[in-house]
Amino acid sequence: MNRQSAFAVACAVSATAVLGVVTNPAGAFTLSPTATEFDCSIPEGGILKEECKLSNLIENDGYLVVGDKWFNNFEFTLNTNVANNVAIPMNASQLSVFETTTQDGFGLSLRGAIATVSNQQDGLFSIEDFTFGYDVHVHEPNLYISDIHLDFNPQISGDGFASVAETIFEINEDGLKGDVLAKAAVNSDPGEVLQDWAFLPEDKLVKWARIEKDVLLTSGDMGSASISIINQVVSQTSVPEPGTVTGLLAIGSLSVGAMLKRHFGKKA
Repeated sequence: MNRQSAFAVACAVSATAVLGVVTNPAGAFTLSPTATEFDCSIPEGGILKEECKLSNLIENDGYLVVGDKWFNNFEFTLNTNVANNVAIPMNASQLSVFETTTQDGFGLSLRGAIATVSNQQDGLFSIEDFTFGYDVHVHEPNLYISDIHLDFNPQISGDGFASVAETIFEINEDGLKGDVLAKAAVNSDPGEVLQDWAFLPEDKLVKWARIEKDVLLTSGDMGSASISIINQVVSQTSVPEPGTVTGLLAIGSLSVGAMLKRHFGKKA
């Protein structure tokens, strides 16, 4: 390999190393003209606010501002509801969304009576399966979503079972969900940890993502399963400003140049 080729390859490697942790942002994040901000902090005493029902957020194009993040574009889809004897919720009005803040970051808490109960035998289960989705956007210029924490509080009797499976999607330039970035899952099986973390690839850190949770409960014969809280915290990391990236590339190129100069000097 001659000097010019070696220098070109080394500079390309240097650029990849510096830029590898940053992904190009998706299309600019904007709220619709009809969007309504909701205050869904949990007041002292823990009394839940009626206006923070998930149905209100959906119907009023609601969004929440929690720390450095915006949450919007809420969605609820009931996939399966078989009541032998109880399977709830039946709709989004039976669930509420609240702000949560921990040492790991800012996020949301989905709360309500989520339950299946069966007093019957011979495979006559109660089944509840729904999808809860929303967008999250980090509005600080140099912060990008790096990982997402999920936890819940299942209560089980008999052969009951509860799980939450979560998928984090990239949002394309057209504002629609694209590739899967990461997944997290929790369930009520004995010995399972009731929390999980999903880490985005280092070269796929994003400012804007779509999160969808599939919540599934089955009662089993003569059993029950319930959840009252599903917590979500979104963490972020800082990335260099464009000027800093340029400086790092310049430094990297100079370092590569010096290294190659020493290398070819020894061979001369």
